[in-house]
Amino acid sequence: MDIIIIITLALASLAAFYLWRSGVKRANADAAVAAELAAIEVRASGKEIEPPWIKYPDHLPDDPYWKEQGKRWMRMVWEPYWESLDTQSQDHYLRRWGVPAEWQLQYFDPEMREWLASFDDPAEAN
Repeated sequence: MDIIIIITLALASLAAFYLWRSGVKRANADAAVAAELAAIEVRASGKEIEPPWIKYPDHLPDDPYWKEQGKRWMRMVWEPYWESLDTQSQDHYLRRWGVPAEWQLQYFDPEMREWLASFDDPAEAN
């Protein structure tokens, strides 16, 4: 297992170097590497991450909290974990944690996510 982590860390470093050389801002490259390292750590630990509606029950998905303080946690912890799951595991996860309707609509409905993304600030993507 250790060799897999070492190889993955090396690949993440190469990816960061490539992003840096291709003109991507250093902060974005650092964030990409940090997100990948967080995902590696989560996968290596084998632990399940609490969903945002359990960890932060006072913040609905449209709460400004997710564009401010909660954004880092979502991008660096929960989203890498979620994306590491296959479709069957994602379905099981949602059933296990009982996803509320507002999260189901705004976060897990593909058409709604696409529509909401159309309002994102393009400067955030860089």
